[in-house]
This record gives sequence, C-alpha cells and structure tokens, in this order.
Amino acid sequence: MQQRQNAKKHPEWVRLAIQLSIWVALALFGPLLLGLTVDTVLGTAPWGLLGGMVFGMTVALILLFRSIQSRYLALAPPETEEEKENS
Repeated sequence: MQQRQNAKKHPEWVRLAIQLSIWVALALFGPLLLGLTVDTVLGTAPWGLLGGMVFGMTVALILLFRSIQSRYLALAPPETEEEKENS
C-alpha cells in the first residue's frame, strides 16, 4: 500500500527519466563490457572496445529516439485525412 502512495507522489516525467537513464546506461555499458572482454580474450585492443562503444551508442540512441517518439505520438497523435479535410 505504501509503495502505491509513493508512486503517485512522483510525476510521470520523473519515472520516464529514470527509465530512460537505465535503458541508456545498460545499452552503453553492456556492449562496452562485452567489447572489453573480447579485447582481453582475443588480444585485439582497442578494436573490441571501440566496436562496443559504437554499437552501444547506436542502440542507446535508437532506444531514446523510439521512446521519445512514442511519447510524442501519445500526446499529439497525427491528423487523419478526415481531420485535415474538416479544418
């Protein structure tokens, strides 16, 4: 019961910011650590690390873009053809 009351105290944007922060952190550090592990095992430094960084940044940007886009479309849905004709 107490947990539900605490959830109502925080605005939705705070929960969204925390969720996006966790997604971006995981998307960045997961591939980064994987690239570092590949470098250690195969002795290919710094290419695994750089590849992990590029992959992680790409995934993080895609996640961030899709999340922002879905939030925007929920707030301002695109006009339908009927709405365009009526205005």
